[in-house]
Amino acid sequence: MYSIVKFVLRAIFGLCFRTRLVYEAKIGKLGKKAVFLASNMSTIDPLILMAYLPGRPVFAFAPGACRGVARLLLGLADVFTIDSTNPQGLKDLAEVVNSGRWAVMLAEGKVGESGLIAKVYEAPGLLAQQTGAPIVPVQIEGLQHSCFSRIKSAGRRMFPRVRVTFLKEHRVVRDEGARATRERVGDYLYRVMQDAFYRTHIDRNLSIFASAVRAARLYGRRGLKRVPIIEDIERKPMGYRDVLVRSYLLAGRFNRISKRGEHVGLMLPNSITNLCAFLGLSAYGRVPAMLNFSSGEKNILNCCKMAVVGKAITSRKFVAALELGALVGALEREGVKVFYIEDLIKSAGPAAKLAALAKYKRKYIPEKRGGHDAKGVILFTSGSEGTPKAVVLSQFNIMSNVAQFGATINAGPSDVWFNALPMFHSFGLTVCTLTPFLSGIPLFLYPTPLHYRVIPELCYQIGATVMAATNTFLRNYAKNAHPYDFMTMRIVINGAEILREDTRMAWIEKFGVRIVQGYGATETSPLLTICSQAYNRTGSIGKLVPGVECRIKQLDGVAEGGELVVRGDNIMMGYMKIDKPGVLQPPKDGWYETGDVVRIDADGYVFIKDRVKRFAKIAGEMVSLTAVENICRDAYAKDEELEVACVGVPDEAKGEKLVLVATRADLDLSVVSAYAKKEGFSELYVPKVFIHRESIPLLKTGKRDYISLKEEVLSGLGIAK
Repeated sequence: MYSIVKFVLRAIFGLCFRTRLVYEAKIGKLGKKAVFLASNMSTIDPLILMAYLPGRPVFAFAPGACRGVARLLLGLADVFTIDSTNPQGLKDLAEVVNSGRWAVMLAEGKVGESGLIAKVYEAPGLLAQQTGAPIVPVQIEGLQHSCFSRIKSAGRRMFPRVRVTFLKEHRVVRDEGARATRERVGDYLYRVMQDAFYRTHIDRNLSIFASAVRAARLYGRRGLKRVPIIEDIERKPMGYRDVLVRSYLLAGRFNRISKRGEHVGLMLPNSITNLCAFLGLSAYGRVPAMLNFSSGEKNILNCCKMAVVGKAITSRKFVAALELGALVGALEREGVKVFYIEDLIKSAGPAAKLAALAKYKRKYIPEKRGGHDAKGVILFTSGSEGTPKAVVLSQFNIMSNVAQFGATINAGPSDVWFNALPMFHSFGLTVCTLTPFLSGIPLFLYPTPLHYRVIPELCYQIGATVMAATNTFLRNYAKNAHPYDFMTMRIVINGAEILREDTRMAWIEKFGVRIVQGYGATETSPLLTICSQAYNRTGSIGKLVPGVECRIKQLDGVAEGGELVVRGDNIMMGYMKIDKPGVLQPPKDGWYETGDVVRIDADGYVFIKDRVKRFAKIAGEMVSLTAVENICRDAYAKDEELEVACVGVPDEAKGEKLVLVATRADLDLSVVSAYAKKEGFSELYVPKVFIHRESIPLLKTGKRDYISLKEEVLSGLGIAK
């Protein structure tokens, strides 16, 4: 009877779901003992495994995890109930596996409700540890979009295509101590399932535009009704159809003014129009170069020069609102031809509009291919510690980072994402715009993160559940928000700056929201490490996302840790610099030196100690400027409004000396000295000069502008560079 049911199930899954099996594990060579650990995104996932696994494995579920038709059919199989309150079930299952049987278990213990990784139980790892059986991760894709899914999202289809991937097997190493074993095994299995999710959700040949078309297929409708996916300050929600039709239309206009492979500047605020222009350029192989309109005329001209940008697209309304006429004139004098998006849209006649609609109807993909050698976007570093550089990211870099985020943070189509971080910044583009848009998460775009009173109110009005910002912005939102403004917020990500303790506690006490810390760089697309809802450690920037490997480069004067050096799918194609315009300079052997001094603890959490460039060498000793800032701030811990910044300037006697810039006029360096001595710090950590300033200068991204600050300090002290 069991064999007959398997045959019938295979026929149904083959004909209705066109099921495709992918084997990375050598199933035939696993031996008599094995534990199959499966993702579980629909009620019939166990039946897939019942149909396609050879032999007659035993199935182990948490109480109530398997219901309906699956429970009825699995009644023909050997089923164990694994209850976390009763260890006897796991012991009985271990005896069965030791007798020479395969076991099938669910990673989350129940049917998932988000389509992403949530809680991963340690029971499968403990079983594998006790029996010596290998663990085989299994990813079942497609059924999360079927009527058998519990995921609260659009895009339900009766018979979606299904792919089942059996990934390479893993072995759990024994650990000492019962509690240590459970914690480490649980952490290990979570990383295994993260990696499995990432590897099965990244397509090396899928371009950004092709992924947008795919998202429209999956999330564009709920039944017969189109679903809004994006909104901006115009307050006119649009669905995938509206966005893609406009993107096709703009793509046709862009094709008339540019060539395939050409770098085209985009100078627009956060808006639906900006996203459509980005997709329109990307669709036919043009490379968007995201110009930071707030970085100043000189920097923008240098960016256009280094990235060989001969054409730029902006908006008349935007130029008038920000009074950028002088900048546009400077661009044109330097040979950059400026086009206004209003004029391009106006030039499109009825035939062009009908053609754009027809392309959407047949889900036309001009260039499906992505990859390491297909440029996706050119971004520019902030220049917070030196001259800006053009960073070239491939289509694959961007798409891999979207998948890395999805494998780490549990945000899905039932969420609402608010983004005020600019799209000319890597964090704002990849994590906060493309990730939600390509993942079916409704997105609200706001043009600036600086409106500290307006943004909390908007989050309340739209019911936002996810947002990302810098510490500076989050601190100011907390100061100006009503306690109910963030009542629906469940995921808040801090990046670009280290999360300060007062900011973290303000959000917990006022809104009941725990901020998670992320970390990355423009060169890493940007996400590199992040804390998650499942694994978070205060003070840490999280663990490395899947698809990234790292090493620690030892530095003179740094006893613990060193510079973080990384390699992976999301690492840039290379730089373009002002001395060699248009010449791609890739990182050596694919390794990118982050410039951040870190330590990594035994559990894999990464802690930033400082920037390599944020050290001063005083009398031959390396002194961390960040550590000095922390000492000064802690010495005046009761002053929550105090902002401090430390820079090193040349000194004839000791090579360099420390200058403290602070927002408190009566700050006394003797108080700082006494505190440093009390805490056991060397006198080298006490600044020698104090300068009062009303505020610490910031870049538009929220990072501190140490370059401008140091220039101001040198000028004020009369010291030559």
